[in-house]
Amino acid sequence: MQCMYDAADLAGTMKLQYDVTSRISRMPCTARLGLNFILKTVQKRAERRMWFARKLIGQLGLNEGRVKMMFVSAAEGDIFAAEMNKFTK
Repeated sequence: MQCMYDAADLAGTMKLQYDVTSRISRMPCTARLGLNFILKTVQKRAERRMWFARKLIGQLGLNEGRVKMMFVSAAEGDIFAAEMNKFTK
């Protein structure tokens, strides 16, 4: 993945078009790529989107608290129900 930064830089120098919504995560060695690293990267991106959505809602004059992100597994129905009840109050 380290080489990917150089490839992206070269693509820019060559004025080549590519999807800029993708995110490159720099890491020293692809052998260290673990599931936790991937999930943390995706979570950070989701959190940034949530922050942006809250800010936009606030700018529209609405309550920013109307947007919430929760992390629950499929086996945590009780936690989901409790969080949803808290959210709607």
